[in-house]
Amino acid sequence: MEIHEHWADKFLDHYREYFVYEPVDIRQFRRWQEYPSIQVMRFDNVFSKSALFISLGFSRYHMIVDDTAEVYLALDAGFDKAPSILAESLFYIIENKMKFGWGIAITFDRLFPEFSQDCKKTAIYFTRVFGIPGFAQVELGNRNGRIYSAFLISKEEFEHFEANGAISLEDQLEKANIDVLDIYRQSVI
Repeated sequence: MEIHEHWADKFLDHYREYFVYEPVDIRQFRRWQEYPSIQVMRFDNVFSKSALFISLGFSRYHMIVDDTAEVYLALDAGFDKAPSILAESLFYIIENKMKFGWGIAITFDRLFPEFSQDCKKTAIYFTRVFGIPGFAQVELGNRNGRIYSAFLISKEEFEHFEANGAISLEDQLEKANIDVLDIYRQSVI
């Protein structure tokens, strides 16, 4: 497995450019001893009354997932579980050699049953960046890396996604005009 170290440095520089202050917390996750870890950094108040958790290290696995990418998960509560949910989902994608991009959902309710039951969300959904203009792309030489956004979805929303696809789910969310950062929001399905 070829792992490219320079991308992680480039993404970190990008975060510092946009967020201008240091993260309030950094957690490190390692699935395999012989391969790089994934860090999840927390930045507060990027969005009003919320925390943004962003990966650093997923881009090192670009040869496996067919995309040079990092991901942020922004939410208004559940800050203790958010880093683990994001990291475990990314490791699942790596482990299953999934092609990464927008329109992917990974269930987490079996790993975090109490959290899932409390907020009535069972999956993490990956999509295009929203709310941070110009943040979605990182350049290294003549190559581009991407940043994706993620948010939590309900069991019904996940089932709708599986049956009807990403565009349909995003249409339903947009029509309902809900705040996807609100982990206690009602399901739109």
